[in-house]
Amino acid sequence: MSGLLEEITDLEAEIARLGHQAVDRAALENRVAALCQAATALPAVDAHALAPDLERLIAALDAASERLQSMPAPDDSPAPSHSAGAAAAAYGAALQNRRRRT
Repeated sequence: MSGLLEEITDLEAEIARLGHQAVDRAALENRVAALCQAATALPAVDAHALAPDLERLIAALDAASERLQSMPAPDDSPAPSHSAGAAAAAYGAALQNRRRRT
């Protein structure tokens, strides 16, 4: 689980650079999706322990989304195909399904 916490911290730092420096948003999206999959694969107790960290990550994604939408089109990678909200919804749905099974 410490690897996931490390990835969350790394992702937060990269998200903070969005709009300020060139960031490969497609790669960022893939990393967020992989993190969500890994979190949903954890036992329920461990997944719940990550909830505050994931909520912080979602807040950072939301803030970056607002920041990017208020700026002229950046000169970096194309926008990701899914929004931060879609990633959060996918995680939430998977977590709900896990709760039903446990």
